[in-house]
Parts: sequence; structure tokens; C-alpha cells
Amino acid sequence: MKNKIVLCFGLMTLMFSAVKAQNTEFGIHAGGALASYKISQQNVSVSSDSRFGFTGGVTAAIHLSPNISFQPELNFTQLGGNFSEGGMTSKLSLSYLQLPLNVVYHMQENQGFFAGAGPSLAYGLSGTQTVSGQGEEESQKVKFGSGDTDDFKPFEIGLNFLAGYRLEQGIVFTFNYNFGLNNVANGTDATYHNRFFGLTVGYMLH
Repeated sequence: MKNKIVLCFGLMTLMFSAVKAQNTEFGIHAGGALASYKISQQNVSVSSDSRFGFTGGVTAAIHLSPNISFQPELNFTQLGGNFSEGGMTSKLSLSYLQLPLNVVYHMQENQGFFAGAGPSLAYGLSGTQTVSGQGEEESQKVKFGSGDTDDFKPFEIGLNFLAGYRLEQGIVFTFNYNFGLNNVANGTDATYHNRFFGLTVGYMLH
């Protein structure tokens, strides 16, 4: 737990280190994430059904020019997915702290349409898996770590793509797609990758 707290403060320090920079804005946002996962093993790939979760956090917009900005974010996002086979259903719920590092192009300064992309870093905080079938249901906690008894590796590197529209008043509507690049499955020869679509509404402070 102490390591997670230290990591959170470290990410926040990195994000807000640009507070003294000129033409920097800060904002908040919240919305929903439609998440799923893909598992591959021995040339066979299976994708889960989607599950709906929460996503939200804070943003820093560092304007490099009237039309280009660097926008790091610090988000709490719920990922996972649902999978059914042979009368059994598995519901996986994962909570991550994410740091997307986006470069964004704005059609107009401080308003109008925008689009961007960039890498993202994520750290697994907690999770649960619920398996049900034949009238029975069992839930267990998901463990993040590098030990033999852990389920997932804690760190995930991904790519983030976003597009949206900003009103002149500072209200921002954003759609994004994020997918993991590295295998976070632990102690198995299978590979596991998260992915999600996000839709948020935010407000930028001038």
C-alpha cells in the first residue's frame, strides 16, 4: 500500500511540474469506460464482452503553440470484462491509476474540435473476479504483483487516442480509445491485454 501511495504522489508531481509554465491550463473530467480484454494462448485469441466502469481525473494542458498542446492526465479507470462459456460466467473488475501523455492538435485555440494521441502508463490498484454458474457464485480478489501467487503484473504500457470538442466556456467533451501493449498476465504462458473506450465531460480552468 505504501508503494502505491508513493507512486500516486510521484505521478501527480510529474503531471503538475509544469504549473509554472506559461499558457498552462488545468481541468477535471469524469465519465464512463466501456472496457474489455483479450487473452491469447497457443495461437488462439479470445476477447471478452464489454463491461461498463467509471473513469475520471485531472488534466494539465500545456500550450506549445496556438494549435498544439501537451496534455498529461491522471485518471482512475475501471477496466476488465465479462466472459461466458459452457454455462459459466466470469466477471472481471480491475481498478487502475492511469497517466496518458497526449499531444493534441486544436483546430482553434481554446475552442472547437481537437484530436490527439500519445503513450499511457497504468498501475493496477485492485480487482475482483466473480465466477457464477449452475446456481453457484464465487468471488475472489485479484492480486497485482510479480510473485508466483499474483494474477497480473502491476504496470501496463499502452497507447491512447482521443478526439473531442471544446466549448468557449471551457466545457470539454472527449472520446478516447486506449489499449495495452505489454502482456500483464503473470505466471502463465497466456498473454493478457486491456482495452477500453472512454467518454468524458470536463471543464478547463483558464
